[in-house]
Amino acid sequence: MRIWIWFGVALAALGPAGPSRAADRTCESLSGYTSPEFSVSDATQVAGTDGKPVFCRVRGEAAPSLRFEARLPANWNRSFYQAGCGGFCGDFDADKAGYSNTIAEAARRGYAAIMSDYGHRGALADATWAIGNEEAVEVYGEKGIPLVHRVGRALVDLYYGVAPTRAYFSGCSNGGRQAAVAAQRYPDLFDGILSGATVLNLTLNGGLYGTWIVQKNTAEDGQRVIGPAFNAKIPALGREVLAQCPGGGPGDRVIRDPRKCKIDPARFARCSVGETSAECFSDAERETLAAWYSGPLDRAGRALFFATPAGSEPFWPVWLTGTEKTPAVGMALGSDYMKMAFAPDDIGPPVSSATFDFERDPPRLSGRAKLLDATSPDLSAFARSGGKLIMYHGWADPVVLPQRTAAYYEDVVARNGDLEATQNFYRLFMIAGIGHCWEITGLAPDQFDPITAIENWVERGIAPDAIPIEQRAKDGAVIRRGVLRPYPAMQDLEPAGSKE
Repeated sequence: MRIWIWFGVALAALGPAGPSRAADRTCESLSGYTSPEFSVSDATQVAGTDGKPVFCRVRGEAAPSLRFEARLPANWNRSFYQAGCGGFCGDFDADKAGYSNTIAEAARRGYAAIMSDYGHRGALADATWAIGNEEAVEVYGEKGIPLVHRVGRALVDLYYGVAPTRAYFSGCSNGGRQAAVAAQRYPDLFDGILSGATVLNLTLNGGLYGTWIVQKNTAEDGQRVIGPAFNAKIPALGREVLAQCPGGGPGDRVIRDPRKCKIDPARFARCSVGETSAECFSDAERETLAAWYSGPLDRAGRALFFATPAGSEPFWPVWLTGTEKTPAVGMALGSDYMKMAFAPDDIGPPVSSATFDFERDPPRLSGRAKLLDATSPDLSAFARSGGKLIMYHGWADPVVLPQRTAAYYEDVVARNGDLEATQNFYRLFMIAGIGHCWEITGLAPDQFDPITAIENWVERGIAPDAIPIEQRAKDGAVIRRGVLRPYPAMQDLEPAGSKE
């Protein structure tokens, strides 16, 4: 049972508590509710297809500057669910489908669920809000987790009049970082935690890797070397990369473990001067690709962080190259991270992603590490509390580097003594052929249900030894299946085309 952090709501004033709702509390009566910590601007019953209420949608604000939306379902399952936020947060979409930083699916299943912008306004890849606003950075970094938890718990108390029996947190990308922060720093808040594509090292993934991919893709004239036009070359690039990687899947083109690949773009087909073929690469393109596949280096050629993983190329149009209609989100994140990169007591000169010096400036990033990173391998308090943590990451993620997630798990195992002891409360699933938080269809089975997996572990004691995963065609038909196995095991995959 979690230790609930709540506002001291006077439940007795709400009337006797029933089995599923405070006797005199309706959804609409929450509108206008205020307390010193939060206020409700709107509460509306949302009807289902049969005209009956499915959930009470509650929107409002909380101190210091959080916007939130909660969903309180009529078919409440007596559990609480809190979602994280992606990128630099600043907005949220409670109707978003799937499992990535959303509450729609959880509410549909009967969870009392809440999500938030975590303390500021802005677009996912815009960190302008962080400039000169240390309070907002602290809420984003860690303090927003218990703040949103308190609001959600208070709303449950107000509406249902009884406490939840279980509490869960789920997030992907930065939401995955928040999930890891919850396990490390707030070990008594949640019974089960789902952490996807986890930005464990935000200071280095953003400050080093993000800055590196931006710098190394910028020509002397300020133009990008690799942009939307490069997308036509991605199939040829994939073939070149696969040829330099050992051991793909049976009969498919999936790289099972990019750490085993040694990519040398100097061996890629070279375009002659003026050639525009989609089957070759210019010298400038090969130079940028070499930098991306090496990862950030100092002047002596020593690695400062991990590199763009081999096999991630099909996902670059979303994150690294962009398209004619949409910008490259990873490039925008890498550019804007410098707006929050340095602590207030940093005395170095102003730095942008274009001027960051990989010899001089990396030590300055450590000033934010305690607040923004989630790298502590000490999960002993979370384990003692009875909590369960499922972490998952695609090996083909080009924006949050999966190599760091695998290394973190190994750190936890070493800190904990052995793999078996760690797997009693924490399991990691590394997934071949999928990118970052389900942004586009994967190259291998990529559809799985993390909520059921964590429910089974927390509520029924069924450890996630095997999680079914599927690949579906556009019409929804299953074309390939697999089974996720806890790291360091690899996932089981049917041969490509076995369902066609």
